[in-house]
Amino acid sequence: MGFSQIPTLFAHTRLTFSFTIKVAEMALERAWDGADAVYLSYDIDSLEAAFVPGTGWPEPGGLLPREALKLVGLVAAEGLCGMEVVEVSPPYDVSDITSLMALRICVDALGSMVANGKLGSHKHIIDKEFVPF
Repeated sequence: MGFSQIPTLFAHTRLTFSFTIKVAEMALERAWDGADAVYLSYDIDSLEAAFVPGTGWPEPGGLLPREALKLVGLVAAEGLCGMEVVEVSPPYDVSDITSLMALRICVDALGSMVANGKLGSHKHIIDKEFVPF
């Protein structure tokens, strides 16, 4: 068990978006290696600051919304045991557009799992009896 991180600067070289997709596929291959389930934690400030002003650390030169949604759909296609969208800060938001983008990310992840027949496929892992430490 563990995690891997690919620096944002590396993914944002903007050679082509297909390169970013290839990096995501490599990361997924590694994430699924020997794993029963994958948990997605999406940091909203990876998006271009103009699209998500309601975050604690706006990222100039970040991903476009369509790129982020494509990546989330790719990650969720094999199914997720859970997910979260972090760094959404409504007090900094203008017209709730950051919150709406976070919602769209969740909806697209669910849609990807439905389209690929994976929604609920990890229920046997999630619904285990709680055993205190």
